[in-house]
Amino acid sequence: MEPHASHSHDAPIHHYTSHVEIPDEFYNRIPPGRKIIITTLLSFCSFLSPISSTTVLAAVPEVAAEYDTTGVIINLTNALYLLFMGISPCFWGPMSQVYGRRWVGTLNDKAFRRASYSFMIAIIRMSQVRDCLAIPDRWEPFGSI
Repeated sequence: MEPHASHSHDAPIHHYTSHVEIPDEFYNRIPPGRKIIITTLLSFCSFLSPISSTTVLAAVPEVAAEYDTTGVIINLTNALYLLFMGISPCFWGPMSQVYGRRWVGTLNDKAFRRASYSFMIAIIRMSQVRDCLAIPDRWEPFGSI
């Protein structure tokens, strides 16, 4: 019987590595100028999200007056947006490692679009209700509510 390293007499331990060697040609497919453009564009886009939410802070009284709410609600909404913007990479990052970036990116895009459309519809409905309730003359031909 041959001597070999194993944890039992039937199953020898095979040494292997999970490291996959990727050739340099794989990373040189995109020219350096295009890499700079892509990096600049992505950096600019990632900069827009926090800037767009913090620019509202200077106009909280005007926004609150426009939407007939309080500054506390506007600040709470802004804080929740920033909180979820910070927490979301904790979920999307590991998911993209398991399922791949394309599928997770597609799922993220669909979730973002649905949330944007839902918010847009909610704002439109709120403005319609506010217009209807603010001007009772519109309802006079139909009687009292």
